[in-house]
Amino acid sequence: MSLVTSCPQCLTAFRVTDEQLAAKDGQVRCGRCQHIFNAHSRLAKTSGANNNQPDPVPAPAIKSPKLMSDTASPDAKLANPRPKFKLPRWLSALLIGVLVLLAAFQAVYYLRASIAAQWPMLRPHLIAACQPLQCTVSLPQQAELLTIDDSDMLEDGERQGVVHLSATLVNNAPFTQAYPLLEVTLTDAYDKPVLRRAIVPSDYLPAGERIDEGIAPGESLQIRLALAAGDAAVAGYRIFVGY
Repeated sequence: MSLVTSCPQCLTAFRVTDEQLAAKDGQVRCGRCQHIFNAHSRLAKTSGANNNQPDPVPAPAIKSPKLMSDTASPDAKLANPRPKFKLPRWLSALLIGVLVLLAAFQAVYYLRASIAAQWPMLRPHLIAACQPLQCTVSLPQQAELLTIDDSDMLEDGERQGVVHLSATLVNNAPFTQAYPLLEVTLTDAYDKPVLRRAIVPSDYLPAGERIDEGIAPGESLQIRLALAAGDAAVAGYRIFVGY
Protein backbone atom coordinates (compact mmCIF):
# COMPACT_ATOMS: atom_id res chain seq x y z
CA MET A 1 0.00 0.00 0.00
CA SER A 2 1.18 3.51 -0.78
CA LEU A 3 -0.07 6.78 0.68
CA VAL A 4 -1.55 9.68 -1.22
CA THR A 5 -2.43 13.18 -0.07
CA SER A 6 -3.97 16.05 -1.96
CA CYS A 7 -3.58 19.79 -1.84
CA PRO A 8 -6.72 21.51 -0.49
CA GLN A 9 -5.91 24.57 -2.60
CA CYS A 10 -5.57 23.11 -6.10
CA LEU A 11 -6.59 19.48 -5.42
CA THR A 12 -3.34 18.15 -6.89
CA ALA A 13 -2.56 14.64 -5.56
CA PHE A 14 0.84 13.48 -4.31
CA ARG A 15 2.33 10.16 -3.36
CA VAL A 16 4.09 10.32 0.01
CA THR A 17 5.98 7.91 2.24
CA ASP A 18 5.98 7.43 5.99
CA GLU A 19 9.47 8.93 6.20
CA GLN A 20 8.33 12.06 4.38
CA LEU A 21 5.32 12.45 6.66
CA ALA A 22 7.46 12.03 9.79
CA ALA A 23 10.01 14.64 8.67
CA LYS A 24 7.97 17.66 9.84
CA ASP A 25 4.84 16.13 11.30
CA GLY A 26 3.26 15.97 7.85
CA GLN A 27 3.79 19.61 6.87
CA VAL A 28 4.33 19.78 3.08
CA ARG A 29 4.21 22.36 0.31
CA CYS A 30 2.26 21.76 -2.89
CA GLY A 31 4.57 21.47 -5.87
CA ARG A 32 2.01 23.17 -8.11
CA CYS A 33 0.52 26.10 -6.18
CA GLN A 34 3.07 26.29 -3.30
CA HIS A 35 0.30 26.01 -0.71
CA ILE A 36 1.42 24.62 2.67
CA PHE A 37 -0.84 22.04 4.33
CA ASN A 38 -0.78 19.05 6.64
CA ALA A 39 -0.67 15.85 4.60
CA HIS A 40 -2.12 13.81 7.47
CA SER A 41 -5.44 15.63 7.24
CA ARG A 42 -5.91 14.63 3.58
CA LEU A 43 -4.24 11.23 3.60
CA ALA A 44 -5.60 8.25 1.66
CA LYS A 45 -4.32 4.78 0.82
CA THR A 46 -4.02 3.40 -2.66
CA SER A 47 -3.47 -0.18 -3.73
CA GLY A 48 -0.10 -1.27 -4.96
CA ALA A 49 0.85 -3.33 -8.03
CA ASN A 50 -0.33 -6.72 -6.56
CA ASN A 51 -4.08 -6.17 -7.15
CA ASN A 52 -6.00 -5.73 -10.37
CA GLN A 53 -7.45 -2.34 -9.49
CA PRO A 54 -5.99 0.60 -11.35
CA ASP A 55 -4.14 3.24 -9.51
CA PRO A 56 -6.76 5.89 -8.56
CA VAL A 57 -4.25 8.68 -8.94
CA PRO A 58 -3.59 9.67 -12.54
CA ALA A 59 0.12 9.66 -13.27
CA PRO A 60 0.20 13.11 -14.88
CA ALA A 61 -1.35 14.68 -11.80
CA ILE A 62 1.16 13.19 -9.35
CA LYS A 63 3.96 15.47 -8.27
CA SER A 64 6.67 15.14 -5.66
CA PRO A 65 5.80 17.38 -2.65
CA LYS A 66 8.41 19.64 -1.12
CA LEU A 67 8.70 18.55 2.51
CA MET A 68 9.26 20.97 5.40
CA SER A 69 12.37 19.18 6.66
CA ASP A 70 15.98 20.02 7.39
CA THR A 71 17.06 17.86 4.44
CA ALA A 72 14.79 19.60 1.94
CA SER A 73 16.16 20.94 -1.32
CA PRO A 74 17.66 24.43 -1.31
CA ASP A 75 14.47 25.98 -2.68
CA ALA A 76 12.29 24.48 0.06
CA LYS A 77 10.81 26.89 2.60
CA LEU A 78 9.68 26.43 6.20
CA ALA A 79 5.99 26.09 6.94
CA ASN A 80 6.21 29.09 9.29
CA PRO A 81 9.18 31.07 7.97
CA ARG A 82 10.74 33.68 10.24
CA PRO A 83 12.42 36.47 8.33
CA LYS A 84 16.02 37.08 9.36
CA PHE A 85 17.39 40.60 9.21
CA LYS A 86 21.13 40.87 8.73
CA LEU A 87 23.01 44.15 8.56
CA PRO A 88 25.51 44.67 5.77
CA ARG A 89 29.11 44.22 6.86
CA TRP A 90 30.02 47.85 6.24
CA LEU A 91 27.11 49.04 8.36
CA SER A 92 28.00 46.62 11.18
CA ALA A 93 31.60 47.85 11.10
CA LEU A 94 30.40 51.46 11.17
CA LEU A 95 28.15 50.85 14.18
CA ILE A 96 30.94 49.06 16.05
CA GLY A 97 33.29 51.95 15.32
CA VAL A 98 30.74 54.49 16.61
CA LEU A 99 30.22 52.47 19.81
CA VAL A 100 33.98 52.25 20.39
CA LEU A 101 34.35 56.01 19.92
CA LEU A 102 31.49 56.70 22.33
CA ALA A 103 33.02 54.41 24.94
CA ALA A 104 36.40 56.11 24.54
CA PHE A 105 34.82 59.57 24.80
CA GLN A 106 32.97 58.56 27.95
CA ALA A 107 36.16 57.20 29.53
CA VAL A 108 38.09 60.40 28.71
CA TYR A 109 35.24 62.54 30.08
CA TYR A 110 35.17 60.81 33.47
CA LEU A 111 38.96 60.36 33.74
CA ARG A 112 39.95 63.77 32.37
CA ALA A 113 41.52 64.94 35.64
CA SER A 114 43.62 61.79 35.97
CA ILE A 115 44.63 61.97 32.30
CA ALA A 116 45.69 65.59 32.68
CA ALA A 117 47.73 64.69 35.77
CA GLN A 118 49.43 61.76 34.05
CA TRP A 119 50.07 63.55 30.75
CA PRO A 120 50.26 67.32 31.42
CA MET A 121 50.76 68.06 27.72
CA LEU A 122 47.16 66.95 27.12
CA ARG A 123 45.69 69.32 29.71
CA PRO A 124 45.23 72.31 27.31
CA HIS A 125 43.44 70.06 24.82
CA LEU A 126 41.18 68.64 27.52
CA ILE A 127 40.35 72.15 28.74
CA ALA A 128 39.51 73.23 25.18
CA ALA A 129 37.31 70.15 24.70
CA CYS A 130 35.50 70.88 27.97
CA GLN A 131 34.51 74.42 27.03
CA PRO A 132 31.51 73.49 24.81
CA LEU A 133 30.51 70.83 27.36
CA GLN A 134 30.71 73.30 30.25
CA CYS A 135 32.95 71.00 32.26
CA THR A 136 36.26 71.62 33.99
CA VAL A 137 39.55 69.76 34.23
CA SER A 138 40.42 69.95 37.89
CA LEU A 139 43.90 69.40 39.23
CA PRO A 140 44.66 66.47 41.56
CA GLN A 141 44.08 67.10 45.26
CA GLN A 142 46.17 64.71 47.32
CA ALA A 143 46.95 66.51 50.54
CA GLU A 144 49.08 63.64 51.84
CA LEU A 145 51.65 64.49 49.15
CA LEU A 146 51.97 68.10 50.34
CA THR A 147 54.15 69.13 53.27
CA ILE A 148 54.88 72.28 55.25
CA ASP A 149 58.58 72.88 55.85
CA ASP A 150 60.76 75.56 57.46
CA SER A 151 57.90 77.31 59.22
CA ASP A 152 58.45 80.13 61.71
CA MET A 153 56.43 82.75 63.61
CA LEU A 154 57.50 86.21 64.75
CA GLU A 155 55.70 89.00 66.57
CA ASP A 156 55.35 92.31 64.78
CA GLY A 157 57.68 94.81 66.41
CA GLU A 158 55.52 97.80 65.48
CA ARG A 159 51.93 96.54 65.69
CA GLN A 160 50.57 95.07 68.87
CA GLY A 161 48.77 91.75 68.52
CA VAL A 162 50.07 90.99 65.00
CA VAL A 163 52.19 87.95 64.26
CA HIS A 164 54.04 87.06 61.08
CA LEU A 165 53.98 83.44 59.96
CA SER A 166 56.30 82.08 57.29
CA ALA A 167 56.40 78.55 55.85
CA THR A 168 57.37 76.58 52.77
CA LEU A 169 54.74 74.54 50.93
CA VAL A 170 56.27 71.56 49.08
CA ASN A 171 54.55 69.38 46.48
CA ASN A 172 56.06 65.90 46.75
CA ALA A 173 53.80 64.44 44.06
CA PRO A 174 55.17 63.58 40.59
CA PHE A 175 52.37 65.66 39.08
CA THR A 176 50.95 69.16 39.39
CA GLN A 177 48.42 69.61 42.19
CA ALA A 178 45.83 72.22 43.07
CA TYR A 179 46.86 74.79 45.65
CA PRO A 180 45.52 73.66 49.03
CA LEU A 181 43.75 75.39 51.85
CA LEU A 182 45.87 76.20 54.88
CA GLU A 183 44.44 75.88 58.36
CA VAL A 184 46.46 78.00 60.77
CA THR A 185 45.90 77.59 64.49
CA LEU A 186 47.56 79.91 67.02
CA THR A 187 48.01 78.40 70.49
CA ASP A 188 48.80 79.68 73.98
CA ALA A 189 51.49 78.51 76.35
CA TYR A 190 49.41 75.42 77.16
CA ASP A 191 49.04 74.52 73.45
CA LYS A 192 45.37 75.43 73.54
CA PRO A 193 43.91 77.11 70.43
CA VAL A 194 43.32 80.83 70.76
CA LEU A 195 42.77 81.62 67.07
CA ARG A 196 42.05 79.47 64.02
CA ARG A 197 41.89 80.67 60.45
CA ALA A 198 41.41 78.97 57.06
CA ILE A 199 43.68 80.54 54.47
CA VAL A 200 42.61 80.20 50.83
CA PRO A 201 45.19 80.19 47.99
CA SER A 202 44.37 83.74 46.95
CA ASP A 203 45.43 84.89 50.46
CA TYR A 204 48.88 83.30 50.46
CA LEU A 205 49.91 83.27 46.78
CA PRO A 206 52.22 86.02 45.52
CA ALA A 207 50.70 88.65 43.28
CA GLY A 208 50.41 87.54 39.67
CA GLU A 209 50.47 83.81 40.49
CA ARG A 210 47.69 81.92 38.68
CA ILE A 211 45.69 79.68 40.98
CA ASP A 212 44.40 77.45 38.18
CA GLU A 213 47.94 76.43 37.17
CA GLY A 214 48.55 74.70 40.52
CA ILE A 215 51.81 73.82 42.20
CA ALA A 216 54.19 71.89 39.96
CA PRO A 217 55.72 68.53 40.95
CA GLY A 218 58.62 69.01 43.35
CA GLU A 219 57.96 72.75 43.55
CA SER A 220 58.41 74.73 46.78
CA LEU A 221 56.36 77.83 47.54
CA GLN A 222 57.31 80.40 50.18
CA ILE A 223 54.32 81.56 52.20
CA ARG A 224 54.24 84.68 54.38
CA LEU A 225 51.18 85.63 56.40
CA ALA A 226 50.36 88.45 58.80
CA LEU A 227 47.74 87.41 61.37
CA ALA A 228 45.96 89.64 63.86
CA ALA A 229 45.86 87.82 67.21
CA GLY A 230 44.38 90.70 69.19
CA ASP A 231 44.90 90.46 72.94
CA ALA A 232 45.47 86.69 72.86
CA ALA A 233 48.74 85.52 74.33
CA VAL A 234 50.17 83.55 71.41
CA ALA A 235 52.96 81.14 72.18
CA GLY A 236 52.82 78.63 69.32
CA TYR A 237 51.08 77.63 66.11
CA ARG A 238 50.04 74.68 63.96
CA ILE A 239 49.60 74.54 60.17
CA PHE A 240 47.61 71.91 58.27
CA VAL A 241 47.09 71.55 54.54
CA GLY A 242 43.88 70.22 53.00
CA TYR A 243 41.23 70.62 50.34
